Order: sequence, then structure tokens, then C-alpha cells
Amino acid sequence: MSNQEVAFEILSSATEDWHALWEIVSTCERILSGADKEAVEEVVRQEVLRLIAEGLVYLCEFTPQANECAPYSATEAEVVLNDPRTWQLPTSHTHPRVGATDAGMSEYFGESH
Repeated sequence: MSNQEVAFEILSSATEDWHALWEIVSTCERILSGADKEAVEEVVRQEVLRLIAEGLVYLCEFTPQANECAPYSATEAEVVLNDPRTWQLPTSHTHPRVGATDAGMSEYFGESH
């Protein structure tokens, strides 16, 4: 799987709903049979950062009770993505997820403005 394919998986997941990073990593691990988890996490981390910088996705703190996702700033997102706990199954009710921006939705679905 190339970085471009990982980016497509991230954007695809983000257009469906807010997806946890561990969910995206799990999907990419199945596609990348034989790759170790840490390597997959690193590629996903890099691609999420790139997609954030391009304005296609955002990272947010998901609260299931309220079914809300409060976006992180780009700086906060980088800190969260560098935290090893981010890549584990959630241990609390709130946890980071990825969502698509309007530009990301347009990019994924091939729409132009």
C-alpha cells in the first residue's frame, strides 16, 4: 500500500463519519498484510498531518454521549497525533477521531466548486 492509498483510506473513512485512528490503522493493516503496526501507524500519522495541512480532514475530540466532535487546531492535532495513546483502543469516553472537511468531501466525491 502506498502513502496515496493510505491517504485515500483516511479520506474515505472521514467522509463516512468520524473515525478513530485505531480503526483506520486496523483497516490499513489488513490491506498491508505483513507490515508491523508501528510502521502502519507512522504512515497514517504522516498522511493525517498532510491531509490536515491540505484542509481535507480535521482531527477532533469525540464525545459519544453528546455525539459531538470538537475540532483541534492544527498545532493541537500534531501533539495528539504524536501521543502513543492516540493509537490505542480508547480507555475513556472521549477520544480523537478524523472527519472530512467540506473540501475533503468535494475531493473524495469528485465535486468541484
